[in-house]
Amino acid sequence: MYLYLLSMQKHAFLIMAHNQPTLLQTLVSQIDNEETDIYIHIDAKSNMSLPKAKYSKLFFTNRVSVLWGTSKQIEAELILFQAAYKRNYDFYHFISGSDLLIQPIYTILAFFSAHINKQFIGFSNDLEWFEYIGQNSIDRLPALQNKYNILRHGANWCSLTQQAVNILLKNKQNILSDFGGMHTADEIYKQTVLFQHRNVLQFYDSENEQNGHQRYIDWSQGGSHPKDLNYNDIKKIQESGLMFARKFSEKNLNAIKIMYDYTNGK
Repeated sequence: MYLYLLSMQKHAFLIMAHNQPTLLQTLVSQIDNEETDIYIHIDAKSNMSLPKAKYSKLFFTNRVSVLWGTSKQIEAELILFQAAYKRNYDFYHFISGSDLLIQPIYTILAFFSAHINKQFIGFSNDLEWFEYIGQNSIDRLPALQNKYNILRHGANWCSLTQQAVNILLKNKQNILSDFGGMHTADEIYKQTVLFQHRNVLQFYDSENEQNGHQRYIDWSQGGSHPKDLNYNDIKKIQESGLMFARKFSEKNLNAIKIMYDYTNGK
């Protein structure tokens, strides 16, 4: 059944990167197969070397200078979605250049193809998020609440269907005007806009953020950035049953190699 589903579905991987070319090449090599296309946005400030693929079609999008937590991050995300949307995929997997696959690529494709109408996006109930968005952004929340009725937030990384991406792109101008200028707006606009369409969209898990987006992310160190995963985290990552993990660093090349070998049956 999984093989049949796999042969019928089209998947695009959308990667936003700005550094660590060795890690990015490892990620591309994990994904690389004839069933998937890969779209990459590289920060305009970066002069990093470009990855190569043997089997996947590789597309490099127009580049903008991305500043973390600003509207430029939203702009870069929408550039990726827009570029891939033209070719009509069943799933759009939005990941960063600091991610790696936890499962072999065909296991991942089969998993998502078995849940073809579901949106994999995390919804957080963590109120500490408001500590990091700044007073200017907090002051704008009442107006957004009034317009969208319910504001939701969570990790910006996600796997969405054509239907969900269409909704985002149709609302592109409203997204940029309503959420532009807010700190970490990339962690609120997708959840908020898509949740308005919950009558037509099915979410895989809207109660558990990590299960909802299928990304292993370790926030145990606190603050606004996740922990850099290392060798000591490998067992927990592999036993999580999730599809992706972040974030990795080239400071921990042994962990990167282990993850690559694990997903390639070595």
